[in-house]
Amino acid sequence: MGILKKLLHLIGIVLLVWILYAKVNLSKLPLVLSRISYPFLFVSIIAMIFVALSKYIRIFLLLKTLHVRLNPIVVLKIYTSSALLSQITTLVVSTFAATAATIVSHKGEKKIRIGNAYIISNISDLFFATLILSISLFLNREIFGLLRLHTERYTYLFILLFLLLVFALFILKKRFQKIYKNFIEEVKFSIRKSFLLTMLTTTVVWIWYTLTCFFEIKCFGVSIPISYLLLIYTAGSIITALPISIAGLGTRDLVFIYLLSHKGVSPETAFILSLFSYI
Repeated sequence: MGILKKLLHLIGIVLLVWILYAKVNLSKLPLVLSRISYPFLFVSIIAMIFVALSKYIRIFLLLKTLHVRLNPIVVLKIYTSSALLSQITTLVVSTFAATAATIVSHKGEKKIRIGNAYIISNISDLFFATLILSISLFLNREIFGLLRLHTERYTYLFILLFLLLVFALFILKKRFQKIYKNFIEEVKFSIRKSFLLTMLTTTVVWIWYTLTCFFEIKCFGVSIPISYLLLIYTAGSIITALPISIAGLGTRDLVFIYLLSHKGVSPETAFILSLFSYI
């Protein structure tokens, strides 16, 4: 099982190599980059900074709500460390790493509640992403017709991808249970205590995130409805959380290329946008 879990992470890398070989014309990437609108890029960076600031405030307020008193600078150090870790790992691993780091660094604090603040933040983001994805799919129901068409042409490929997804979710479930089985009661207390605060702060986070995505696609002159934009970015975020890649490489890129192709966006532009969403 250990070898299979390690091999599972290679799926994304294999997909990335296939995308670069079969889908993206590398010689066109410099042209795509040369067309960037710098005013929109600047505004998207400002919005991204507000996303990060909102996430930091959420963690800080959650810790206060859970009666954990830490210096704001200390919280900032912990937050930035876990944010960087989350860019190179999956959802559960990054949360566990942040939890472990805080337990080691702050022996005198309420260790479990520090970890729970990160767990609650990540779970609330995943919940919002899933909710927004569901609404976006409803508003863009025509995508199901396209999926059926492609399913008829590539039935075996879709069956294989479905089985891999089920296997990935099975491993994710096992890993989650193993890591947090001793935290369950404290997690329940933390969620009850911080539910309203988490919902409010996460709403603010996702408003800024939506603005970041909007100005990001404007950098490359892409014009699509907000509902379709959110469909792309939330689908990319959710698939990144699955342990079938490293930092979502390959898997997120495939989502962007596939969904944007139906709006007439070139694979090269979609690939660059996927990289921007990661950076």
